[in-house]
Amino acid sequence: MKSVSWLHTADLHLGKPIENWKGTKEEYLVRKEEYRKTFQRMIRKIEEQSIPFFFIAGDFFEHGYVSRSLYEFIWEQFSRIPQTSIWISPGNHDPYRADSLYCKERWPDNVHIFGPEWEEHSCSEYDLTIIGKGFSDFHEKTCSLPEVRSEGRTIMVVHGELMSKAKKSDYFPIPEQELSRLDLDYVALGHVHQAYSRIFENERNTFVRYPGSPEALSWKETKERTVTIGQIDEKGQQIEYYPIHTRVYEQHCLHLTGLMTKEKLFEQLIELLRDKDQQNYYLIRLEGYIPPDWNLGEDLAWLHYQLSKMGYQHVYFEDRSLPDLDLDSLRKKSNVIACFIQMMEEKMEAADEEEKETIHAAMYKGLEACVRESAS
Repeated sequence: MKSVSWLHTADLHLGKPIENWKGTKEEYLVRKEEYRKTFQRMIRKIEEQSIPFFFIAGDFFEHGYVSRSLYEFIWEQFSRIPQTSIWISPGNHDPYRADSLYCKERWPDNVHIFGPEWEEHSCSEYDLTIIGKGFSDFHEKTCSLPEVRSEGRTIMVVHGELMSKAKKSDYFPIPEQELSRLDLDYVALGHVHQAYSRIFENERNTFVRYPGSPEALSWKETKERTVTIGQIDEKGQQIEYYPIHTRVYEQHCLHLTGLMTKEKLFEQLIELLRDKDQQNYYLIRLEGYIPPDWNLGEDLAWLHYQLSKMGYQHVYFEDRSLPDLDLDSLRKKSNVIACFIQMMEEKMEAADEEEKETIHAAMYKGLEACVRESAS
């Protein structure tokens, strides 16, 4: 029996404006280009390994934001892999509507786009059946599953929300229990942007996979992004998660309480970023209490400059800091707080400069906890 392999992706959202961008306009344009580069990397991987099937499980592009240039780019990329059979299941962001790119434009001969009804296609060379459907509009509230009773290899491609329990969804609910009854080897899903897998305990050990978005689309989508490469041969089914991103997003929190200078803040930043990839995007949330006269905005520009000299070109700050605590007012809140402040101040008086900063930070963290407790 001839082995069969595929590359599975979803949720590229090509053309979609970038959410909550922190950088400059020029950096925004660079980032938009990186989404295209990630898609090109998929095509290159298919070329290199001569992968015969490419599954795109919805939200391939963003309806209403696809320019002629983007359409031509997609066409050119698909045309590079004429021997690969491409199967697209439209999702809620790129539904199969009369005004969609899927219906208005011509596609290469090796591309098949699933319509709103379940379809079944046989690829006899690989003893493979491919089943799929697409969204007909921006919402699909009704669940439907096809009848699948195949003795050969069977792959389903669909965009939707896998449900472990019966509940409502606007995005094509797919009940796990009903799905597990079907004779499927692999289910290529789209919709969830974080990679996720399930293996059903059924006769075929059906492998269900959300590959996640191949490139981070917001600051919530952190760390490595992948596509899924699968193969079925005489040994069974093998699944590989292949890193595909151009760059990843990372979020970190930096506590400012107890820091008194931009130099100390810089030291903390360097420690936080130590051994991290300089090419990635970093969002640093600044929290805690700072002296009322500290012009943090001015110092952040200085920090950007220092970091760029070290090779960190994409570090962005979100200032959530608050004015320093009023110790005199806090002393009057309760005897316990007053005693705590006095004890810590006495420790600071007896400490050297390095220990003094540590004790100062510890005191403020303790006071913050007290303030939060009293507020709740």
